[in-house]
Amino acid sequence: MEALSLLNNRVLLATRILRVGLAFSFLYAAYASFVDPTSWAAFFPSWITDSVSTKTLLWVSGVGELVLGAWLLSGWRVTIASLVAVVGLLGIVAGNMGQFVILFRDLSLAIVAVALAVLGTVENSLVTPVEEE
Repeated sequence: MEALSLLNNRVLLATRILRVGLAFSFLYAAYASFVDPTSWAAFFPSWITDSVSTKTLLWVSGVGELVLGAWLLSGWRVTIASLVAVVGLLGIVAGNMGQFVILFRDLSLAIVAVALAVLGTVENSLVTPVEEE
């Protein structure tokens, strides 16, 4: 029973660490896109910027990243938040394969988000904090 308690607590701690790390990447990207929009504007594919202004895209994506970062930090419905992160990150990579030398990190973060989605399912349904005696 003590081993299960330790495992439960480590799974919960690992899940929280992954949530904070993933949230940071979205919160920083949002901050950076508001502070230095020119550096971030190039990541939008031309088929999007042909129909929507870059300023609008930066604002919408920045707000979306802030919301997603806060959502991940909140711990509410972690699996869904993580899957939204996966879709967003893979979309960024797919739309910018020519810049993979920079975006390989986004692919790594997408894999982390998949792991968090799996752990979020465990955290929300199977694992409960166990008090130490």
